[in-house]
Order: sequence, then structure tokens, then C-alpha cells
Amino acid sequence: MTAELVNQLFTPIIFAVFAAGFFCIWIQYRNLKSAGFLALSYISGAVAFTFEVALPREEETAILIARAFGDVFYLLITFFFVIAAAYRYEQKVPSVALSTLFVGSALANTWFWFGYESLTIRSYLISASCAAMLLMCIPIIRRQKMKLIDHALAWLLGISACQLVIQTITILHVMDGASEFVFETYWQSEFLAYLNLSVAIISLALAVVLFVGLGMDIIAEYKRKSDTDVLSNVLNRRGFEEAAIRQISKASDHGVPVTLIIGDIDNFKSINDTYGHQIGDTVISNFSTIMKTACRKQDVIGRIGGEEFCILLPAATQEMGALVAESIRGSVKGFEHTDGKIPAFFITSSFGVAELRPGETYLSLFNRADKALYEAKEQGRDIVIRADKDEMARVLEFKKRLQS
Repeated sequence: MTAELVNQLFTPIIFAVFAAGFFCIWIQYRNLKSAGFLALSYISGAVAFTFEVALPREEETAILIARAFGDVFYLLITFFFVIAAAYRYEQKVPSVALSTLFVGSALANTWFWFGYESLTIRSYLISASCAAMLLMCIPIIRRQKMKLIDHALAWLLGISACQLVIQTITILHVMDGASEFVFETYWQSEFLAYLNLSVAIISLALAVVLFVGLGMDIIAEYKRKSDTDVLSNVLNRRGFEEAAIRQISKASDHGVPVTLIIGDIDNFKSINDTYGHQIGDTVISNFSTIMKTACRKQDVIGRIGGEEFCILLPAATQEMGALVAESIRGSVKGFEHTDGKIPAFFITSSFGVAELRPGETYLSLFNRADKALYEAKEQGRDIVIRADKDEMARVLEFKKRLQS
């Protein structure tokens, strides 16, 4: 009796423990939606295996309906798992294909319970459907640059899909080949013990990989928050400098240009003095939004001071950087600032632009861009100055501004 009880409860208990672990992670970190769906996946497994062992093997209609309903939870294990994978890797959930496969499999399973009763077809149907849904996860994972943990997850999903099919074939072979086979003998057999052990090992391996992946996500989120400026929602000075140094090192190794833009809101102190710090904060936020709109996905943006921002443009020359800065300057100048309680007002901004020289460090690049920004301030603000510009062109531009 003890061996039978262990055989019956081993797998559902394993699934329930994992479900509790993922649920606790989701409660603590609500932004990790993948943890919530993993909890649903593993609790579906616990329910499915509990239905399997708890319901008597009788032909009463109510029991047959309950067992057919229990089969749906096997499908829900992989259904929720695919959704969790999509959230984990920030990919679109394959809603149409996933829902079609789930609903179609559930309806077909019901037919082979009550329309044309066939244990063999039901077993193959559930296993094949779960395997197909698991295999949906692999292209989701492979749509981004894969880390070691992602490779491990992809391999385990492939093994799980194969195990589902092999397990079904093996069980049906044993049942068909044993003339004296009865369910009571099956639940007390060493065969079931080994079968449950293999399921538990795969489930354990998957859970460990998923827990590690979620842990890495949590650490990355803490790192992102520690490197992010709350007001502007771009990198703070430390985060920007770390990212800029990495990009400069990569650019130097590959011989591609890198350009740095330093931007500053003109007369920002007077804005705070005139309208208050709350309006000043709104101006900072609006300025950041305008910069993000003008930049590419790969560009690095940071707030390095009160009203001073930096943009690092990988694979961009100084001329390209100047065009980006000019675009931002024009957008800032035309942006109307108001909160509905004060008259609308407009601001201007100034920019310094410098392109990385061979062998140059981030600090040197920053100093040259900052010097160009200082020159923009000296020339009357609301202007973009390039650090490496022909001296005569500087003089002519300066005279032109004086005349205007």
C-alpha cells in the first residue's frame, strides 16, 4: 500500500511544489508575468495527475466525465507553458495556433471518450498535442540571442516532447501485451515508479532551469532600475557611462564610428524659479521623450546632470550626430509646455557633438563634446556645435549669428 501511495502521489506533489515556488515569485514580482503562467502550468500538472490517481476506474457516467475533464489539465500544462515562454522572451503569444490546437485537442479528446471510445487514440492525442505545444516554445526562445540557460531550456523542451510520445507508446504497449494486466497491478508496479521518476526528473530539470532564468531576470531588473533615472526614464550617469564605455570598446575593436551628443536645456534655472520645480520636472521628462523619439533603438541615452543629457550613437559619424541633435533642437523649440494651470511656454536647447577619434577614451570624447556644448552656450544658445569643425566655418557661423 505504501509503494502504491508513493507511486500515485509522487508526481502531483512535485508539480504542486513547483507551482507554489513560481506563484511566490509572481506575488513578489508582479511584472514577471511568465512566473504567473508557469505557476498555472505546474498547478495544472498537479491537478491532472491528481485526477489520474484519485478517480476510481469505474464506468459510471459521472466518473467518466470527471476523468475526461482531468485530461484537459494535461493540455493546460503546455498551454500555459507556451504563454509563459512568450512573456519570458518578450515575444508575441501565438494565440491563434495555440488556442486552435488546445480547443481542437480538448474537443477531439471528448469525442474519443463519449462518441467513439478509444483509450489508445486518446493517449496518442493528448501526448501529441502536448508535444506540439511544447515545440512551439523553441522558435519563441530562438528569436533572440540565446544564452546558455536558453539553450538548456530549448533542449529540455525537445526532450520533454519526445518523452511524451515515447511514454505513451510504452504504456500502451505494456497494456496491450499483458493479458493479465489490470489497473490495480499497474498502480503498484515498478514500471509506474520508473515512469513517474522520469517525469519528475524532466519536470525538476525544467523547473530548475526556469527558476534560474527568472532569477537572472530579477537581477537584470534590479540592475536596470539602479542604472535608470526615475524622472526621465533613461540611464543615469553611472548606467550611461558603463554602456558608453562598452559601446566605444566594441566600436574600436571593429573600426566603426561612434558619436557622442551632449544636450542641455537653456536657462533651466529660470524655469524652476518662474514655474516651480514640478513644472521643471515635467520639462525634463518632455525633453527626454523628444530625445527618445529622435533616436534609434541601439542608441544609448542618459541623464548625466540636472538638465544635461548624453546620447551615444553607435555606427554614426559626427555629421549624422549633428543631424540628430538638430532634429531634437527643432522639436524642443516647437514643443509647448503647460500643465493646464499656467500659460504655455517654450524652451530652447543647445548641443555639442563629437566623433570618437582613433585610440580615444570615453573621457576624452566626453570632454570634447562638452567643450562644443560650452561653445554653443557662448554663441547664444539654441544651436548645435560640432567639436571637429573647420575653424573658418566656426568663425563664419559665429558672425552670422551675431548679425541675426
